[in-house]
Amino acid sequence: MKLFRGHPHAHIEPVPYRLRIGVTGKRSGLPPLRLLRPMILEAVNKRVRELYPESQRGTVAKAFDHGHPPVAYSILSALAEGADRVVARTLMREKKARLDAVLPMVEADYLQDFRSGWSKRQFRLLLGSSLRPAWRRDRLIGDDYPDEREAEDGRRASYEAAGQFIVDQCDVLIAVWDGTRKPSDGRGGTVEIVDYAVELGRPVIRVWAGVCAIYAVGSGLDAAAIPRIDRYNEKRVSVARVEKSRHEFFEKPKKTGFVPPKAIFLATKELLPHYARASAVAGKNQRYCLYTGVGMYCLAVCSIVFGFLGRRGLLLNEVTGALLEFASLLLILILKHRIDGWRDLWMRHRFLAERLRCVVLATVGGVETREIEVPPYLGAAHSTTEWMVRVFEEVRTRLPRLEASDVTLSAREYLSEVRNMSSTLRHPEAEFTEYCCPGSLVY
Repeated sequence: MKLFRGHPHAHIEPVPYRLRIGVTGKRSGLPPLRLLRPMILEAVNKRVRELYPESQRGTVAKAFDHGHPPVAYSILSALAEGADRVVARTLMREKKARLDAVLPMVEADYLQDFRSGWSKRQFRLLLGSSLRPAWRRDRLIGDDYPDEREAEDGRRASYEAAGQFIVDQCDVLIAVWDGTRKPSDGRGGTVEIVDYAVELGRPVIRVWAGVCAIYAVGSGLDAAAIPRIDRYNEKRVSVARVEKSRHEFFEKPKKTGFVPPKAIFLATKELLPHYARASAVAGKNQRYCLYTGVGMYCLAVCSIVFGFLGRRGLLLNEVTGALLEFASLLLILILKHRIDGWRDLWMRHRFLAERLRCVVLATVGGVETREIEVPPYLGAAHSTTEWMVRVFEEVRTRLPRLEASDVTLSAREYLSEVRNMSSTLRHPEAEFTEYCCPGSLVY
């Protein structure tokens, strides 16, 4: 199954810099759409740029204006009537926009809040556009709150949880709001969610008729991931490398017959090119670190020898020995700076490659994966703003949603053999790293 036959390099669709737009706002009393929609587009195309530091504006312009890398939007919306749907429908018209629905309660309960059959049909239509909606509750309200008054409190708590989740996951929050603070908003209302965003340091842009203004800068936005994603997209990977990865995953194990052909095709088309690219870059920078480290040890030995010979007057005079010793130490410092950069590239591309490896195996097993859950001790190094986390999420969410089937059970035979094979290999790229599976158990 050679998907790239006739081309020396695999064609890989560029990974965009995806800006995560959270939405909150009023359900009713909104301005006319002809006045509101231009303000929403101005918020994401112009006001957002003002949230980046002045020193990064050139990098931001390169992405937004010239597509290096392309910019895409992810809309986090609860799909309630009013502002949630207006923003979602407006931004979904943008190229490569993605709707990530965040629902406060199960569908049967949520539909009770919509006033008309048309509104319910519109909700279902938008929900169908979200590949992986996030449900904040998996039980009916009545199952947990039999009393009517308690049920109403439970509904408000669910709205609050959904709103806070949107703020937690977004880069910037768009608030379709007239700016007045009404007590009737209550728990989980627009004012409370905006206050939560401000408290968290999340940027907030307020949108209304003729108004598109930054309400709170917060911690601003960081464009550090933009050039790294652009450099990642520029890396070319040979078809031979992709075919080698495919051989290791699907031809070397003897029980590949248990794997459905559709899963192999999906993994080969969507995942293995990115896995091969990340693995190749990681391997190259690993070799750079190894060779440079050996060179630094050799220079350290030379520095000691030059100093010894110069001080003893053997073959070198004292001045020449001191100069050669200084030159050796200077080269060590230069190489130390270079090896730190190579080590960083090695670790981050290996991080990406191993998580993609787990998604390949999860795809084979019919297991749906979740976003990366970063342990507290890695929070600073692997936050959701890091380029490799963004690349992983983009690749992962391109996959169609997996459904469990009877073939999943037989695929375990294949996964079991892969694990047994990897335990006998010493090469680190061949290790079956269960611990790094992104949010799901593969076997």
